[in-house]
Amino acid sequence: MMLVSLILFFVSSLGVCAGLQGKEFGNPALQFELGREHGLNSTASLSHDMLQRIQSGAELGNRDNIYFLGLLKMYGISLQLNYKGALAEFRKAANLGLPEAMTAFGMCAYSGVGMAKDDTVAISWYVHVHITSRFEQ
Repeated sequence: MMLVSLILFFVSSLGVCAGLQGKEFGNPALQFELGREHGLNSTASLSHDMLQRIQSGAELGNRDNIYFLGLLKMYGISLQLNYKGALAEFRKAANLGLPEAMTAFGMCAYSGVGMAKDDTVAISWYVHVHITSRFEQ
């Protein structure tokens, strides 16, 4: 476990999760609180029109819409709370090359949200996002 923590610290220090600065990287409770701080909770809502636009974009394969749909499912915003559904959306967007989705999928794997906890899968996605992000700069 110490090795996993060191690897995650190293990967996060490379800027993979710049948006999570000041939060403990591997702590799901703190990550959930980060989402709450930014309005991602079950009391938040979107207009019906906006939700339809996001879903339509996701169906058309827009990786940003797919990722956002995953966030809506993860936090139960305007949709039923659905961790497995969120994980599936993160995976789709990650496979389309979206770094944020790769990170989200890795965090789900590390935390065991929507799937069995799997440090190996988590680390592989964190490394993948780091490599992908370096080439996109």
